[in-house]
Amino acid sequence: MPYELKFTKYAESPPDQAELIKRLLPALQQRYGDDVRSDDGYIRFDDGDVALAVEIFAAENPGVFRIEITSSIRRFAVLKRIEDVPELEELKRIVAGEIAEWTGKLPDVSPV
Repeated sequence: MPYELKFTKYAESPPDQAELIKRLLPALQQRYGDDVRSDDGYIRFDDGDVALAVEIFAAENPGVFRIEITSSIRRFAVLKRIEDVPELEELKRIVAGEIAEWTGKLPDVSPV
């Protein structure tokens, strides 16, 4: 099942999606390797047969973010089906930990 993480980063100059991606990429690359790709608020990569994704949404209020993390399993080399897998739990732990380190507080996490 996908998860949604919500949080606010208070700063004199509120961060944007690009700054958040720069914050998350090193931790994700350390765990998943250099195949971690980012594009316009979207980070994606594979962990074996599991495709993982981190999608970042910035709210209208500066510094307010919502992140959706998902996992899907490849079927027949092309088709994907969203599934709850242990790899998603690890991704949730990594992303929440990076957010907590950045903001000083764990994000609110809920299943989607």
